[in-house]
Amino acid sequence: LSSDTTLDRSRHIEGDFDLLIEQVKTKEKSIVVFEDATGFIAGITPKVLKRILTNKLFTGNMYVLLFHFIDSVPPQIMGLADYVVLFATNDERYRVERKYPRLVPYFDKLQTKPLGTNFKIKMT
Repeated sequence: LSSDTTLDRSRHIEGDFDLLIEQVKTKEKSIVVFEDATGFIAGITPKVLKRILTNKLFTGNMYVLLFHFIDSVPPQIMGLADYVVLFATNDERYRVERKYPRLVPYFDKLQTKPLGTNFKIKMT
């Protein structure tokens, strides 16, 4: 994939969060995927992040944020999520229960399911 964000499919790999934010702000009717969103979240302010995610109604964008641990999902992100697609993780149960008790039944079920099983949970 090209790093030219004017193309239909592009990829940002430079690690410059300010540049990435500017590129995301120009997208309309796009699916924007943040692989390992923990690093992305750490690089921007909550105010900027909230503006991007709440503007999805006006831009027609869909944002997919991938986290490797449930515990690393910030509450402000979870609060804006329409859906959570939960796969098995190496989180400790008590941490999931403390932070997101609503996810615990799904987390527990995934412990006994084959690898790759997931649950799509409507949050709103």
